[in-house]
Amino acid sequence: MLAALLISAAALLADAEPAENPFDRTIQLRPALADGANAPHPLALAVPTYDRVQGDATPIYSQAFLMLPRTYGDDLDESFADQVNTALEQEPGDLDRDLHRMIAKRYESSLDLASVASRRSQAGMHTTVREFGVAALLPQLNPAREVANALRLRANLAADEGRWDDWLSDVTTMIRLSQQIADHDDAVLVEGLVAAAIGGLALDTIHKADSVPDRPNLYWSLLAVDFDLDLLALLQAETLWIEASLPELADPEAMTADRFVSLLARVNELTEFAGDGAGPLARMASNTATTAFMLAQARAWLLENTDFVEADLDAMSPFEVIAHYLGESVDQAYAELFRITLMPLPEAIDAAEAFDERIQDPSYGSLLVQVLMPSVTRARVSLVRLDRERDGLIVIEALRDHVARFDELPDTLDAVELPLPRDPGTGEPFGYERLGENEAVLRAEHVDGFRDRDSWTWKLEVAGE
Repeated sequence: MLAALLISAAALLADAEPAENPFDRTIQLRPALADGANAPHPLALAVPTYDRVQGDATPIYSQAFLMLPRTYGDDLDESFADQVNTALEQEPGDLDRDLHRMIAKRYESSLDLASVASRRSQAGMHTTVREFGVAALLPQLNPAREVANALRLRANLAADEGRWDDWLSDVTTMIRLSQQIADHDDAVLVEGLVAAAIGGLALDTIHKADSVPDRPNLYWSLLAVDFDLDLLALLQAETLWIEASLPELADPEAMTADRFVSLLARVNELTEFAGDGAGPLARMASNTATTAFMLAQARAWLLENTDFVEADLDAMSPFEVIAHYLGESVDQAYAELFRITLMPLPEAIDAAEAFDERIQDPSYGSLLVQVLMPSVTRARVSLVRLDRERDGLIVIEALRDHVARFDELPDTLDAVELPLPRDPGTGEPFGYERLGENEAVLRAEHVDGFRDRDSWTWKLEVAGE
């Protein structure tokens, strides 16, 4: 539900870099042993238990957010935001160091606090969504995005200058920030999507440092990274959010004309927040004919999809009938979502695509379903895409280790001594092809239902020292 309203927050964090035909990315593969002298501790990216501090991260993040130099919203500093955007386009090995140092200095206090918060044992950035609705998420998600981008810039500067301990520290903070956003019992889908997007930024930051000499091998460290995003739990939490956002649906028998107008006003607020102030339910508060039409839909749907019979509906007020219709249709739609999340890929993708198409049909559910349901296809793919990126990086690090040991790329992935993950999108090994003495291709193959950018082809070039 919340994903339908705040999906743009996740989109702003997503890597929108256009593909370079025929390769999505060319990686300078610099050999480095996974267990070499400069290899980081295996738990370097996981904030190991011995380095954690008891306490709640939330108030520390809140202070960090208050100190941010805003690059969004009413307090936007346009000139500084432009400088940040320019810096974000640069990669280690080709940075404007003075620009990055200036930006890092302005963010220093916030980033240092975020680093402290990332080590706290209680990792949930709790909000008051149930009490105050969807807007309660904004004080957390938008600043979290800015912190993630600032960490990325500071990490890129550290990589460019060869300060690998500082680089690892900032990448670790990004990963922990990603984990903490959705690490509480009430986390909803949009929090999971933003968490996945920030996790993707952390992985992309690792990617961006591939071409820098002496970058340590992160094979064992990446194996310890678990973003732990449970799509089913996130969707289940959203059903609880309904009780807070649309309390009128909790007691259909008490639905009156006044309560019905209140319900429509609440939905109007949601559609305005989603950038759709003229949404179908928003118009009903002032359109009696449309409300009457909705009553006809409600009766037909309830008779078809519930145990109600004509006599039951005749005994109800029109508003009570509509209240049952709205509540039951949302409940049934979420039940279908839960079923889809438990399916394995690719069956889940096919079912999710069918569901996304079906909810646009008024005969499937109420207009409330159309307004509030998230795109389950996008949600499922976004979380799989994060795991694909991490596991692809693990394969890259294993190949760096192989080249360091044998002075050449393997002919096949079977020749790599370190254990390799399978592609989470297909359940099969990642695609690999050696092109020549110092070149190869690694692929996450296309899966039906995935967008083009959810699969990738990386060209690997062994870099000379």
